[in-house]
Amino acid sequence: MKSNVKSNMKYDVIIIGAGPAGLNCAYHLSRLSKNLKILIVEKNRVIGPKVCAGGLLNHDLRYLRPPAGLMDRSFSKVLGHGILGSSTVDIGRDIIHTIDRKRLGQWMASRICGRVKILTGRTVTDITDRYIVLTDKSKGGSKIHYNYLVGADGSSSMVRKYLGLKTEKFGVGMQYILPKKSVKKYQDIEFFFNSRYFGMGYAWIFPHKDSVSIGCGCSSDMINAKKLRENLDAWLKKKDIDVHGARFEACIMNHDYRGYRFGRIFLAGDAAGLISVLSGEGIYTSLISGEEVARLIHDKDYDPAPMRRLVATLARHEKIFRTVSRAKFLRQFWFEIGIQMSKREKLIKKYSHINEY
Repeated sequence: MKSNVKSNMKYDVIIIGAGPAGLNCAYHLSRLSKNLKILIVEKNRVIGPKVCAGGLLNHDLRYLRPPAGLMDRSFSKVLGHGILGSSTVDIGRDIIHTIDRKRLGQWMASRICGRVKILTGRTVTDITDRYIVLTDKSKGGSKIHYNYLVGADGSSSMVRKYLGLKTEKFGVGMQYILPKKSVKKYQDIEFFFNSRYFGMGYAWIFPHKDSVSIGCGCSSDMINAKKLRENLDAWLKKKDIDVHGARFEACIMNHDYRGYRFGRIFLAGDAAGLISVLSGEGIYTSLISGEEVARLIHDKDYDPAPMRRLVATLARHEKIFRTVSRAKFLRQFWFEIGIQMSKREKLIKKYSHINEY
């Protein structure tokens, strides 16, 4: 039987996944070397959209330097709610921002020079140590060879599976996207800490320009996805938050880091498990890991010190999470102490500029 797989293409670097990690890796590779032949493969037909609350912190903006107007909204005030009370943190300058993930992805893709080829709507069906196989219903299969392969293909990474890496620690995130008419009702960034409903995770309200994200996240080894959905709906009912007609979305978030460099194959972002189990933050870690992988491909003698710091920070988050989560009574106590500490305005202002990554 004759194969419909063509084998006539080769790239220096193939990046699977056009999220922040993959796009940033391609951006820096194209700047570091004008001679590399680079291909990005994205399974979705449109770059950018992803299940995500769409929150960025100031270190994201300092790193990305996005154009004015790219953000949906910016907030100097954050509201935190526990069982015993609430706190408002207002340091007098914007500290958190919301953004549409499609718009972010499209802008990041636009920064990449024309020498980088981007294929969308293509599925990787096989990976070997020399090539990948792409399928297209209309064109059949294509065998594309590589010198370096970067798995930036999210928490369900096919590259990670090819490497034989297990994913035993992951979080579950879910949200309702309320339509534009709800924006006037929700004007503040809010976080809700209630261990009964969300374990060591939390719920949030993130107002955007044309929508509002209301959702929650938690590590799956504490609350499985089905139970978390039930808890979210029960919490929404208790808070009298109407999500009738809203769009529901859910995703998994891999925080099972087991390395990022495997010979000529690299992992970045969610595929590497570079998500904070405490905060759920993943965009900044994706940006840093994407750049670090690019620099390692460009220069084999490069010292990836930023990556070491990133991994060390996430390991500390994991250690704190495991310590606190072992005892149920500690979980809510941890949250209530944090909320009380956030009421100390001088303390918040003193440390609000620190980027621990």
